[in-house]
Amino acid sequence: MAFDDGTQTGVTRSLGVSTGEFQAVRPTFEAVPALVAGSGSDTGQAAGSTAPIPNLHYVFDDPNDGEPGRDRVLVHGIWELVLALAIAGVGIALTQARPGALAGDQLRDLLLSVTVIGLLAIASAVSLRASVPNLAVGGAAVLAGLWVAQHADGEWLGAAATAVGVCAVIGLVQGLVVAGLHVPAWAASLAVLLGVGAWAVAQSAVVADIDYTPRGDAYLWFATVCAVSVVASLFGLAPSLRRGFARFRPVADPARRRSLVAAVIAVAATVVSMAIAGVGGVLLVLVEGRPDAGGAVELTALGLGAALLGGTSAFGRRGGIFGTVFAACLLALVVAWTAEVHPQVTTAWVAAGAIGVGLAVTRLVERFGRPVLLPATEEDESWMPRVHSLAPTSKPWQPAPTPTGGLWSSDEGWGNPPQ
Repeated sequence: MAFDDGTQTGVTRSLGVSTGEFQAVRPTFEAVPALVAGSGSDTGQAAGSTAPIPNLHYVFDDPNDGEPGRDRVLVHGIWELVLALAIAGVGIALTQARPGALAGDQLRDLLLSVTVIGLLAIASAVSLRASVPNLAVGGAAVLAGLWVAQHADGEWLGAAATAVGVCAVIGLVQGLVVAGLHVPAWAASLAVLLGVGAWAVAQSAVVADIDYTPRGDAYLWFATVCAVSVVASLFGLAPSLRRGFARFRPVADPARRRSLVAAVIAVAATVVSMAIAGVGGVLLVLVEGRPDAGGAVELTALGLGAALLGGTSAFGRRGGIFGTVFAACLLALVVAWTAEVHPQVTTAWVAAGAIGVGLAVTRLVERFGRPVLLPATEEDESWMPRVHSLAPTSKPWQPAPTPTGGLWSSDEGWGNPPQ
């Protein structure tokens, strides 16, 4: 901590904690009457002068775990309203292009499509919120669908449970690689996606022999996925849970290790993400009757696009409440509408557009969703990098210690936060 002392009476002081990425975490101060020393030796102070009192509202928020304070959610609410209006508009356009599209069996089929996209979006959003983006959700979905199609003999629940378990184990290995080596999660998950995709393409074509049709339970599937997404998002509104779940998000040099707790959370989030994606793959094969061995990349793009479009930040931590569900509904409607009006526009084009818009939404969320700790004294979105002061300090400069012990040296330990 460092104090910037003023030399004049009544000058407000600021308390700064350097975290590397953030310039400072500076609690606000309120001026109160100062106590005048009885000796009267300090001529610089007089009765009625003021001294700062720190705002301790966020005193227990460790800056090494991320920006202290409560994220602003107004930007998410406004964006989710925009998504709701877009859903209404595309729904009207779909009913004009295909009358009866939102009624009867057609509505049930549409809800099942929303549910599949929603499961992939939740899988992507969980990993994004934990700052370990998982690009292997499509691979997990294809693997689970192929497994069920190959091993289901009328009864599908046992094969589905095994498939989801296999996806979870793959997620565990993937998470251990990411957290153990502290490497970018997107790179590790991309390798998993390519490996699973290559395995799936090498499998022989198979038609699922399943005695269950999910169309009759479409409303139940849809309601369950919506409830899971919304409830998880509501829990994520708590500042401590929000910051704790995203501890893997860098606050300084991204190559430096976070804490052991951050590593455990990253592994757990990857496992959950892969398991949820596996459930989405099972439902997809139940709906279509046969797995699409070559659709891993497209499914990943749909899930990632829906998560980003729903307001989940690509940098981690931040996300809304209803955004993931609304984005899944919107993408399903757009896919159905383009199939009627513009059949040359494939699902991959829709997913690419969703990712592009979602990246712009990430910028909005990061700009207007971060905590407010100080009145705006400088433009946070400036393109100019911050320059450290060259003023001399009381502590002389010393070179950083040379790490010893090789790859797992002490300064890379789990318990040492970035300085």
